[in-house]
Amino acid sequence: NIDAFPAILDKIKNNTKNIISVKKYRDFVIDTESLCDEIQKIKHFDNIVNLNCTDEMLFRPYGVFAEIISQLFNYSQNPVLSKLNDFSNFGSIDDSNYLADFINLNKRTFPNPEDCRYSVFDIISTIFLNLKNTLIIIDNADKIDDTSFEFLQSLFRKFSDLDVTFILINSNNFAVHKHSHFLLSCKEYSEFTLKKTKIKHIYSKYLS
Repeated sequence: NIDAFPAILDKIKNNTKNIISVKKYRDFVIDTESLCDEIQKIKHFDNIVNLNCTDEMLFRPYGVFAEIISQLFNYSQNPVLSKLNDFSNFGSIDDSNYLADFINLNKRTFPNPEDCRYSVFDIISTIFLNLKNTLIIIDNADKIDDTSFEFLQSLFRKFSDLDVTFILINSNNFAVHKHSHFLLSCKEYSEFTLKKTKIKHIYSKYLS
């Protein structure tokens, strides 16, 4: 963990915004809470979202963005507390209550699902274009649902218009740029791979 932090912190210090991919073995765990603590010391971001993707989220369309928006605007996804969520600030960009439904987990049928998807993406894009000095950390990013990952790629294409830094932590057999080859020529994109260190090297470092 500690050895991985300096490279990430250097990127954040030296660039206004970043897309950082951290690849690791599945049994590696990065303490994202400690990472957030270190990043907060830099005082570079006004908003920090720290999100861990779970197996269940693989099967929940828009799940990652529901979590991000909930954290940013203090919405609850608890079935009881979600009744108190106030979406009135988004009335000008969401007159069909799409945002309320997918955050509050309300079931809804759509005669034209494709039209719904484009509408939701327009809403999400507008929200992200208005974010300022925001960091979003997504742990276990290889468990992002397909719809959210498609939306995320579209946001990366608009990255020059965003004031958002992304840190995606994922297994070493998952490539963020696999379906977004344009990232390889994006100066804000960087990729780190964590490798196993022999125990004797760890001992020599901390006991010397």
